[in-house]
Amino acid sequence: MRLRSSTAAHLSAELDPAAESATIRDRDSGIGVALDVFPHVRADSFEEGAGVYLLSHYHQDHLHGLEKDWSAGPIYASELTCMLLRELSGVSESVLRPVREGETVEEDGLAITALPANHCPGSVMYHLRSGDGGTALYTGDFRLDDEVRSGLDGLGPVDTLYLDSTYADPRYSFPSREEATKEVVRIVSEAPTGGEVMLAVYTIGKNGIVEAVARAVGKPVYLTARTLRVYKLLGLGDFVTGKRDETHLRGYSRGYFDEHFFMLPRERRRKAVVVIPTGWANDEPAGAHTRGGATFHYVPYSEHCDYQELQEALRIVGARRVVEI
Repeated sequence: MRLRSSTAAHLSAELDPAAESATIRDRDSGIGVALDVFPHVRADSFEEGAGVYLLSHYHQDHLHGLEKDWSAGPIYASELTCMLLRELSGVSESVLRPVREGETVEEDGLAITALPANHCPGSVMYHLRSGDGGTALYTGDFRLDDEVRSGLDGLGPVDTLYLDSTYADPRYSFPSREEATKEVVRIVSEAPTGGEVMLAVYTIGKNGIVEAVARAVGKPVYLTARTLRVYKLLGLGDFVTGKRDETHLRGYSRGYFDEHFFMLPRERRRKAVVVIPTGWANDEPAGAHTRGGATFHYVPYSEHCDYQELQEALRIVGARRVVEI
């Protein structure tokens, strides 16, 4: 997804009229960020030539260039993300530098502090300070909550803020993740009997929805093999299954509902209830509607900030310059 320059500029200009023109990252390409204020640092991108590599979380669009034989430099990531890099990507432990939330490490003349991001399991932000006092904050993807606010509060103004601006448009306003999860559980619990209930899920991210649904219904959610493996690595194996006949609950990727779902027999689709938790729900018709014979529900669940939360984050951080990612 590419942000429109006008939208990004509107956000920066409203809160920081002196901010430089936004630099937009093409999320579809998976290109990360070379921190221009610290040229020897790359965040969520693994082109060789840097001295320090930061990974905010384990999503494919943040892993561009990272192969299992990586040896170009140390990779800083949360302990959970390091585990996923070892288990899923085969990255050698020798290049991984696990860092805990609130911990500060020294590397190549920089003090690097990991902060909570509230995006997906293992996600963190990074605050960087050089020996001469220069500072930057790289948010990666994040969703503001009390823990994130606490981590940001007290940092003091930073020279450059690299800001997740996925929903940098006033039309995006989200309920809390807890409220959105309750709505998903309500829809699933009230679904007619006799058909499947299908959830659009991520491999990593939105995991709490799967757990909440399984707890409420008293049955596990069927997942495909790779996603099932990750849930077990995350300690959520009790809420999922690889055996389809154990449950009427299904979890598939978002892309499944754009193509493969409509290849199912019409009678099976007619009995199905599909729930898609996404921040892009604002762009879909409100309430339940029918597609391909099935009942679709879009729920505004987001693991990114909405527009008002982005404004609040900017006020808390007080950045002198904003670069939108």
